[in-house]
Amino acid sequence: MNLERALSLLGIAQRSGNVISGSDTLIKTLRNGDGELLIIAADCARNNREKLVHLAEREQIDYCFAATATELGDAIGKARRVAVLIMDRGLARAVRERLDE
Repeated sequence: MNLERALSLLGIAQRSGNVISGSDTLIKTLRNGDGELLIIAADCARNNREKLVHLAEREQIDYCFAATATELGDAIGKARRVAVLIMDRGLARAVRERLDE
């Protein structure tokens, strides 16, 4: 896993307006079946993790566990985030490839 490069790409996705974060907006977006890659923080609380995984699986949205909530927040220039959703297919693919390395 090349977490540093993946987080750098996540920052680029944020700056281009292709990242959704924040619980309410993120859950609403997932329920609409939108998004390409859901990244859930490795230190996310179990009940939140189960809810997010359930929504992603139901809507057939790719998801993974990576980084900490602090690292995800720092990558997108925000406070601690337990999950972020990448909206652009190309950016999602690039981030996923770095996480799978």
